[in-house]
Amino acid sequence: MLFDHVMKHYPTTKAQLAATSTLVKFPDFENGIVKLLAGKPRSLSRGERLAVAKLLQSDGATALDEPEPPATKKRSFAEAALADESAAPEQVDLRWVPPTSNDVERLFSRAGIIYSRLRRSLNPMTLETVLFLQYNHKLWDASAVAQAVENNRKKRRL
Repeated sequence: MLFDHVMKHYPTTKAQLAATSTLVKFPDFENGIVKLLAGKPRSLSRGERLAVAKLLQSDGATALDEPEPPATKKRSFAEAALADESAAPEQVDLRWVPPTSNDVERLFSRAGIIYSRLRRSLNPMTLETVLFLQYNHKLWDASAVAQAVENNRKKRRL
C-alpha cells in the first residue's frame, strides 16, 4: 500500500518498488523464510528449499540411519506418504532474521517526511545524507557532528 502510493506520486521510483523489481536480491531466500515462519515448510519450492537448506536441520537421523520396516509388513501408499510427512525436520528459530520489508517501509516513511514540498529543492546527495543520518541516528552523537564540522573547517583553510 505504501509502495503503491509512492509509485503513484513519484513515477521514477517504479523501477525500484514495483512487484517485479530487483529490490530483494534473494527472493527465494526471503520467500522461503516467510513460509518457514508461517509453519509451511512443505510448501517450499525447489529454489526456496535450496536457499534455506542451511537453516533446515534434520532431526539427527538420515534416511540411511533409519531402520527399514520389516519386509513382512507392507505399508499402503497412503501409509508410506503419511509416515514420510510425519518426520518433519526441525528448524532453526528464524525470528532473528530482520524483516526487510519493514525496514524499507520505515525508510520510505522517513523519506516522505523529509521529501516534503518545502524540501523538494534539496540536492539528491543531501537528501540521501539526511536519510542516512536519520536512519542510523544511533551510530552518531553531537560530538561526532562537532568533530566533522571542525575537520571540514580545517580542510577549507588548507
